[in-house]
Amino acid sequence: MVGVATVLLILTFRFTNLDFKINQSAFTLIGVFVIYAIFPYLANNLSPFIGFIINFISVLALVVLTCNNMMYANHAVVLLSYFLLYGNPVATLNSFYLRFIGLMVGGVIVALIFYIKNKKINVEFDNTITDIIKSFDIKTEKGAWQLKLALGMSSVVFIGEVLHFQRTMWWV
Repeated sequence: MVGVATVLLILTFRFTNLDFKINQSAFTLIGVFVIYAIFPYLANNLSPFIGFIINFISVLALVVLTCNNMMYANHAVVLLSYFLLYGNPVATLNSFYLRFIGLMVGGVIVALIFYIKNKKINVEFDNTITDIIKSFDIKTEKGAWQLKLALGMSSVVFIGEVLHFQRTMWWV
Protein backbone atom coordinates (compact mmCIF):
# COMPACT_ATOMS: atom_id res chain seq x y z
CA MET A 1 0.00 0.00 0.00
CA VAL A 2 2.96 2.34 0.49
CA GLY A 3 3.71 2.25 -3.24
CA VAL A 4 0.06 2.73 -4.14
CA ALA A 5 -0.26 5.79 -1.88
CA THR A 6 2.97 7.24 -3.27
CA VAL A 7 1.97 6.75 -6.90
CA LEU A 8 -1.54 8.12 -6.31
CA LEU A 9 -0.17 11.28 -4.73
CA ILE A 10 2.49 11.71 -7.43
CA LEU A 11 -0.21 11.52 -10.08
CA THR A 12 -2.41 13.95 -8.17
CA PHE A 13 0.09 16.60 -7.13
CA ARG A 14 2.26 16.82 -10.20
CA PHE A 15 -0.39 19.01 -11.85
CA THR A 16 -2.16 20.59 -8.89
CA ASN A 17 -1.13 22.73 -5.97
CA LEU A 18 -2.23 23.33 -2.41
CA ASP A 19 -2.98 27.04 -2.92
CA PHE A 20 -0.21 28.22 -0.63
CA LYS A 21 3.52 28.82 -0.91
CA ILE A 22 5.29 26.07 -2.87
CA ASN A 23 8.03 25.48 -0.27
CA GLN A 24 5.50 25.13 2.52
CA SER A 25 3.28 22.94 0.34
CA ALA A 26 6.14 20.53 -0.31
CA PHE A 27 6.80 20.17 3.42
CA THR A 28 3.07 19.76 3.99
CA LEU A 29 3.06 16.81 1.60
CA ILE A 30 5.79 15.19 3.69
CA GLY A 31 3.56 15.88 6.70
CA VAL A 32 0.72 14.06 4.92
CA PHE A 33 2.96 11.02 4.70
CA VAL A 34 3.80 11.33 8.40
CA ILE A 35 0.06 11.19 9.09
CA TYR A 36 -0.19 8.15 6.80
CA ALA A 37 2.66 6.44 8.63
CA ILE A 38 1.49 6.93 12.20
CA PHE A 39 -2.22 7.46 12.57
CA PRO A 40 -3.78 4.54 10.64
CA TYR A 41 -1.49 2.29 12.69
CA LEU A 42 -2.63 3.83 15.97
CA ALA A 43 -6.30 3.83 14.96
CA ASN A 44 -6.08 0.12 14.15
CA ASN A 45 -4.36 -0.83 17.39
CA LEU A 46 -6.49 1.06 19.89
CA SER A 47 -10.17 0.83 20.81
CA PRO A 48 -12.74 1.70 18.14
CA PHE A 49 -13.69 4.88 20.01
CA ILE A 50 -10.08 6.10 20.23
CA GLY A 51 -9.68 5.00 16.59
CA PHE A 52 -12.68 7.18 15.70
CA ILE A 53 -11.05 10.21 17.34
CA ILE A 54 -7.72 9.51 15.63
CA ASN A 55 -9.39 9.01 12.23
CA PHE A 56 -11.52 12.14 12.65
CA ILE A 57 -8.57 14.36 13.54
CA SER A 58 -6.40 12.80 10.80
CA VAL A 59 -9.05 13.15 8.08
CA LEU A 60 -9.83 16.71 9.13
CA ALA A 61 -6.13 17.62 9.11
CA LEU A 62 -5.63 16.01 5.69
CA VAL A 63 -8.64 17.78 4.21
CA VAL A 64 -7.81 21.18 5.68
CA LEU A 65 -4.17 21.01 4.59
CA THR A 66 -4.61 19.55 1.09
CA CYS A 67 -8.09 20.46 -0.11
CA ASN A 68 -8.25 24.24 -0.16
CA ASN A 69 -9.50 24.36 -3.72
CA MET A 70 -12.34 21.85 -3.96
CA MET A 71 -12.18 22.07 -7.76
CA TYR A 72 -8.99 19.96 -7.73
CA ALA A 73 -10.71 17.12 -5.82
CA ASN A 74 -7.47 16.33 -3.99
CA HIS A 75 -9.50 14.95 -1.12
CA ALA A 76 -10.49 11.82 -3.03
CA VAL A 77 -6.92 10.61 -3.51
CA VAL A 78 -5.57 11.86 -0.19
CA LEU A 79 -8.30 10.13 1.80
CA LEU A 80 -8.28 7.01 -0.37
CA SER A 81 -4.58 6.62 0.45
CA TYR A 82 -5.22 7.12 4.17
CA PHE A 83 -7.97 4.50 4.29
CA LEU A 84 -6.03 2.04 2.12
CA LEU A 85 -3.27 2.17 4.73
CA TYR A 86 -5.83 1.93 7.53
CA GLY A 87 -7.52 -1.07 5.91
CA ASN A 88 -4.24 -2.92 5.46
CA PRO A 89 -2.74 -2.80 8.94
CA VAL A 90 0.77 -3.87 9.78
CA ALA A 91 0.96 -6.83 12.16
CA THR A 92 4.33 -6.36 13.83
CA LEU A 93 6.44 -3.49 15.07
CA ASN A 94 9.09 -4.38 12.48
CA SER A 95 6.44 -4.12 9.74
CA PHE A 96 5.46 -0.73 11.15
CA TYR A 97 9.07 0.48 10.95
CA LEU A 98 9.38 -0.72 7.36
CA ARG A 99 6.10 0.96 6.42
CA PHE A 100 7.19 4.15 8.18
CA ILE A 101 10.50 4.24 6.28
CA GLY A 102 8.75 3.48 3.00
CA LEU A 103 6.21 6.24 3.57
CA MET A 104 8.91 8.76 4.48
CA VAL A 105 10.78 7.94 1.26
CA GLY A 106 7.49 8.17 -0.64
CA GLY A 107 6.72 11.52 0.98
CA VAL A 108 10.09 12.94 -0.04
CA ILE A 109 9.59 11.70 -3.61
CA VAL A 110 6.12 13.24 -3.84
CA ALA A 111 7.34 16.51 -2.32
CA LEU A 112 10.30 16.73 -4.71
CA ILE A 113 8.18 16.05 -7.78
CA PHE A 114 5.59 18.54 -6.55
CA TYR A 115 8.25 21.18 -5.88
CA ILE A 116 10.04 20.73 -9.23
CA LYS A 117 6.82 20.74 -11.28
CA ASN A 118 5.40 23.77 -9.49
CA LYS A 119 8.64 25.77 -9.62
CA LYS A 120 8.72 25.27 -13.40
CA ILE A 121 5.26 26.83 -13.64
CA ASN A 122 6.70 29.84 -11.81
CA VAL A 123 3.50 30.75 -9.97
CA GLU A 124 3.86 32.21 -6.50
CA PHE A 125 1.14 32.14 -3.89
CA ASP A 126 0.63 34.79 -1.23
CA ASN A 127 -1.06 32.36 1.15
CA THR A 128 0.97 30.54 3.76
CA ILE A 129 0.11 27.34 5.57
CA THR A 130 -0.76 29.49 8.59
CA ASP A 131 -3.28 31.41 6.48
CA ILE A 132 -4.86 28.14 5.35
CA ILE A 133 -5.15 26.80 8.90
CA LYS A 134 -6.53 30.11 10.21
CA SER A 135 -9.08 30.24 7.39
CA PHE A 136 -10.72 26.99 8.55
CA ASP A 137 -14.17 28.05 9.73
CA ILE A 138 -17.15 25.72 10.00
CA LYS A 139 -19.43 28.67 9.26
CA THR A 140 -18.16 28.80 5.67
CA GLU A 141 -19.29 26.39 2.96
CA LYS A 142 -15.79 24.95 2.58
CA GLY A 143 -15.23 24.55 6.32
CA ALA A 144 -18.61 22.90 6.85
CA TRP A 145 -17.90 20.51 3.97
CA GLN A 146 -14.49 19.63 5.42
CA LEU A 147 -15.98 18.98 8.85
CA LYS A 148 -18.86 16.89 7.46
CA LEU A 149 -16.45 14.85 5.34
CA ALA A 150 -14.20 14.10 8.33
CA LEU A 151 -17.09 13.32 10.63
CA GLY A 152 -18.92 11.18 8.06
CA MET A 153 -15.94 9.07 7.01
CA SER A 154 -14.76 8.55 10.58
CA SER A 155 -18.26 7.63 11.73
CA VAL A 156 -18.70 5.01 9.01
CA VAL A 157 -15.39 3.37 9.93
CA PHE A 158 -16.28 3.53 13.64
CA ILE A 159 -19.66 1.85 13.06
CA GLY A 160 -18.01 -0.84 10.94
CA GLU A 161 -15.38 -1.47 13.59
CA VAL A 162 -17.93 -1.66 16.43
CA LEU A 163 -20.04 -4.13 14.42
CA HIS A 164 -16.89 -6.10 13.50
CA PHE A 165 -17.33 -5.78 9.75
CA GLN A 166 -14.40 -6.82 7.61
CA ARG A 167 -12.62 -4.18 5.51
CA THR A 168 -14.54 -1.15 6.73
CA MET A 169 -12.23 0.96 4.60
CA TRP A 170 -14.36 0.14 1.55
CA TRP A 171 -17.44 1.60 3.19
CA VAL A 172 -16.01 5.09 3.07
